[in-house]
Amino acid sequence: MNLLILGAPGSGKGTQARMLAGYLDGLQVVSMGDLLRSEVREHTEIGKEVENVMRSGLLVDDALVCEILFRKLRKVRRGFLLDGFPRNLRQAEFLTVILQLIDCGIDAVIKLEVDAEVIEYRLRGRLICKGCGKVSNVSFGTTVCDECGCRDYISRNDDVTETIKHRILEYESVIGELEKYYGKLVTRVDSNRSVDEVFQAIRDIVDVPNN
Repeated sequence: MNLLILGAPGSGKGTQARMLAGYLDGLQVVSMGDLLRSEVREHTEIGKEVENVMRSGLLVDDALVCEILFRKLRKVRRGFLLDGFPRNLRQAEFLTVILQLIDCGIDAVIKLEVDAEVIEYRLRGRLICKGCGKVSNVSFGTTVCDECGCRDYISRNDDVTETIKHRILEYESVIGELEKYYGKLVTRVDSNRSVDEVFQAIRDIVDVPNN
């Protein structure tokens, strides 16, 4: 099964993607954010360019993003879940070309919907594990990462009020086109609810027994 998960920053895409990967045997989460950060950590030429853009809080150029994603997807042998891609119609069209080249398609598109004030609250309290990059929140009372055991967390430079508002506006300006592009594949999920409630709604969509 190949899935897309769409949603504004702070909608819970990364959290739900990890939970779904544990639920669907063999599903590989392909996080665009993780791929970009990996390029930065490895100090590749693309990574240097990506780092400069990410520090400014802006979105990375489509051409760079698509090149990185293509290299990743052609190595995936089983089902995948794309987190953080596509962000606009151009990327969606490019993704269609990639999938045609590797002879597969998208089975479902999950769109997480969340109120703007909830997004701002979540992003203001967002923490990122320095060890593995897992996202948490100050409201969880987290002191030790349950993924890698690291105790060091950092907050994102772009999680400040004006940048948050800018990213929400960017998302709202393109999501309508993406919904139209994917049509009947899209199912909306209310992500204002608790993590477990949202996950149950997503499980109902994919409708695959947990073996």
